[in-house]
Order: sequence, then structure tokens, then C-alpha cells
Amino acid sequence: MPHRARPMTGMLVFLGINLVLVNTISPVYDFVCFHPYWERRRERRQKEREALQMRGSLGEKSTQVKAMIMLTMLGYMTLMQRCLGWCNLERS
Repeated sequence: MPHRARPMTGMLVFLGINLVLVNTISPVYDFVCFHPYWERRRERRQKEREALQMRGSLGEKSTQVKAMIMLTMLGYMTLMQRCLGWCNLERS
């Protein structure tokens, strides 16, 4: 046992730090999840998808490289939607 064991002080410090962290997590979480950057990014990606669809409908050949790029973009969008859905679920 240490020379000066102060279990009550240690417990109070631990609980105080946890209280501060719990009280500050909500504003930080809201700031990160609902930052306007994500909305702008969502709109930009939507415009990119629409532009790609328009180019594809004009009779341009679809190659394996284009298909791989589209699948990669779709994967990133799905991942982002899951993240944003998780943020929305946590918020409500």
C-alpha cells in the first residue's frame, strides 16, 4: 500500500473528471455531426452522380474503369450515409 493512500480524494477526482467529460460531449458531438460541411459534401456528391448519369445516358461507352470508379463512389456514399444515419439515431 502506498505511503499516503487517499482513496476518497482519488475517487472524487475521478468522478469530477467524468462529470466534466459527460457534460462536454454533447456539444462536441452536435458540432461534428451537424456541421454544414457534411451538407455541402452531400450536395456536391449528388451533383457529381447526376452529371455521371447524364454522361452515361448520352451514349458514352461504359468501361471497366468507369464501373470501378462508380462502385467505389457508391461504397463511400453508403459508408457516409451509415455514419450520418448513426449520428441522427444518436441525436434523437
